[in-house]
Amino acid sequence: MKLYQAIAKRTENLSKEKGLSQYKVAQLAGTYQQNINRLINGEIHNVSSVLVWNICCAFEITLKEFYDDPLFDEIDD
Repeated sequence: MKLYQAIAKRTENLSKEKGLSQYKVAQLAGTYQQNINRLINGEIHNVSSVLVWNICCAFEITLKEFYDDPLFDEIDD
């Protein structure tokens, strides 16, 4: 799994866990819904650390909590 794929899957999983739509995540993260949609669909290959930080803020979690997931144990790039 590529890093951008793991970030996308983690974002999708957190959205489901928290019961938040892509639109609501985008609102809370201070970005456009299209950006969250493109991220989750794997269209953004170079995910910025700022976007990940803003997503963490939207979910009210730390970066450590975001990356503390088995998805990130499978990175091959």
